[in-house]
Amino acid sequence: MGESTLRQKAIYKYIRKAKQVYHGKGPVRKQFISDLSDALTCYSETHPDCSYEDLVEEFGSPDEIRASFLSLYSSDLKKRNIRLYRIFFICCLIAALLALAFTVSYVINSYQHSKGYYIEYIEDDEPFTPASDEPAPVQQYTFD
Repeated sequence: MGESTLRQKAIYKYIRKAKQVYHGKGPVRKQFISDLSDALTCYSETHPDCSYEDLVEEFGSPDEIRASFLSLYSSDLKKRNIRLYRIFFICCLIAALLALAFTVSYVINSYQHSKGYYIEYIEDDEPFTPASDEPAPVQQYTFD
């Protein structure tokens, strides 16, 4: 194997370990990996016989690299993440309140309909008057 293959394996191993350690998302992760691979490539061109240990000695462990990268971009990430979490929390809260309101409304309507609770208003111009003023006759039955 040539020196360039060993050098590429060392760079690949270092980037792979850095990816395992870094748990960022989206464009920030891509930026991190891109910056790291550019720096490693430039270093390997000036030091053709570098190994993984040389990379760790020059750049630090992947944990240290991640910490330094986050310290550079932490203010932007924190502002963005806090804003996103607040928006997400407010949306979830509104959705939960709407679900609770609809559930309570459904339960109340179901309970009222199950008990036969129904009010109907009939508007009539003239008041109700019975057909005659005499009370209805009552039949009596006697058993002797």
